[in-house]
Amino acid sequence: MYGAGTLALVLTGMGSDGLDGAREVYERGGVVLAQDEATSAVWGMPGRVSEAGIARATLPLDAIAREVNQRVNAGRLVGSTVALPTSEMTRSRREVAHGLY
Repeated sequence: MYGAGTLALVLTGMGSDGLDGAREVYERGGVVLAQDEATSAVWGMPGRVSEAGIARATLPLDAIAREVNQRVNAGRLVGSTVALPTSEMTRSRREVAHGLY
């Protein structure tokens, strides 16, 4: 529904059922983040997503929290007067346009 404005998180879990949904997000231009093996109780689902090459990043749990925070805050800055690098501003505008804020 939101295409490129979708952010999917694949956290610790058994099996590969999350792979299909993550692939749908990826194919529609959304961002997929996967939890790394070291911080996962079970690295089944995030491991499959990471191995499939569709995760934008495979991160420790605390880094995923920081990444989500940065993406949310970047979206809020679009309407502000804070100067952002052009690449950051473009990414933020695209995400806000698709409802990720």
